[in-house]
Amino acid sequence: MGKNRKWIGDSWRPLFLAYLSLFIFGFGDNIRGPLFPEILKYFSVNDTLGSMFFAVSSMMGLIGGYLAQLAIKKIGSRRGLQLALGLMMTGLIAISISPTFFVLLLASLIFGTAMGSLGVIQNFLVIKCSPPHRLQQIQSGLHSMYGAASFLAPLLVSVAYRFHPSWRLPFFVCGILTGLVLLLALPKDDRMDQIHVGDNGHVQGSSASRREQLYFSTVVAAYVVAEIIVSSRLSLFLRREENQSLEESSSWAALFFACLLAGRVMFTFWRPPVKVKTQMLISLVGCLLCFLVGLFVNPWGFVLSGLAMAPFYPLAMAASGRLFSKQVSSVMAFVVAVTSVFVVSMHLGVGFLTEIMGIRKALMLGPGFVLLALLMLIGYTRIFKRPFDF
Repeated sequence: MGKNRKWIGDSWRPLFLAYLSLFIFGFGDNIRGPLFPEILKYFSVNDTLGSMFFAVSSMMGLIGGYLAQLAIKKIGSRRGLQLALGLMMTGLIAISISPTFFVLLLASLIFGTAMGSLGVIQNFLVIKCSPPHRLQQIQSGLHSMYGAASFLAPLLVSVAYRFHPSWRLPFFVCGILTGLVLLLALPKDDRMDQIHVGDNGHVQGSSASRREQLYFSTVVAAYVVAEIIVSSRLSLFLRREENQSLEESSSWAALFFACLLAGRVMFTFWRPPVKVKTQMLISLVGCLLCFLVGLFVNPWGFVLSGLAMAPFYPLAMAASGRLFSKQVSSVMAFVVAVTSVFVVSMHLGVGFLTEIMGIRKALMLGPGFVLLALLMLIGYTRIFKRPFDF
C-alpha cells in the first residue's frame, strides 16, 4: 500500500498533464470535421483542394513526431510538452483569423506540428509513469480524454454557431483553452524533467528491429485512418447524402463520439480476461461490420462504430509499452510518422474520390484500411515470432 501511495505522489502530475493535453488536443482535432463544409463554402474551394486543410496538418505530424522525440531527449518531456502546446495554441488562433485559404493552410502546418509532437509526448509520459499492472487501464483513461473532447467538440460547434454563425469562433475558443492548459504546464516538475528517452522504466522487454516497429506502426496507422475518416467526413456525408443541416450533422457526430467515449471509459475500469491481441482483433472486426452498415444500410452504423473502435488505440499503445519497452519514444515517433503518411494519403484520396465518385464511394477507403489492420495484426506473430502473450 505504501508503495502505491508513493507511485501516486510521484506520478500524478505527468499523468494529469498528459490527460489534460490530450483532452484539448481532441477538441482542436475534432472541431474541424463539423466545420469543414462551412470552410469549403467560405473559401469557395472544391473537395480536392479543401482536403489539403486536413492533409497538410497530418503531413506535419511527421516533423512534429521527430521534434517531440528530440525534445524529450534534449530538453525533457515537460518543456517538450510546453513547446507543443504553444504551437497548438498559435495554430488554432491563426486558423481562426486566416483571411485566405492559403493562410489557413499555413496555420494548419503549425497546428499539425503540434499534433504530431503531442501524440508522442502524451503516450510517452503515460507509458513511463504508469505501474505495469495498470498500464492498459491508464491508457484507456488517457484516450477517454480524446473521446470526451471528441464528443463535446461538435456540441461546442453547434452552440457557438448559434451564438455567432461563423466557423472561426470555435477555433479561437479552442486556442484560448489551449493557452490555459499551457499555463498549467509551466511550473517546474522534477519528476517530468527526469524522464528521458533512454529510461527503461518499470516495464521489461527486449529491443525490437526497425522493421518490427514499422510493421506495428502501420497496423496502428491503418486503424487511425479509419477512425479519422468517420470523425472528419461523417458530417459531410450526412449533409450530402442525408440532406442534414449543420446542427443535425453535428449531433450525429456527437453521438459517434459519445459511443467512442463510452467504450473507452468502460475499458478504463474493466480489464477483460482475454489477451490484448484478441481484444484488438475483436475491435477491428466490429469496426469493419459497423462501417459497412453505416455506408450501405443506416447511418447508425457509423455511430455504433465508435463502440467497436473505442478499445483499439489504447490497447495498441499499451501493447507498444510491452513490446518496445526500451524504445518507447522511438516507436511513438514511428507511429506518428506512419500515421501522418497514411492520413495525408487518405485525406487526398477521399477528397479526390469525393470529387469524381461521391462521398459514399470515397468512404469505402475506411473498411479497406480496417481490413488492412486486421490482416496485418493476424500475421504479426507468424512474421516476428513475438506473440501478444499478455
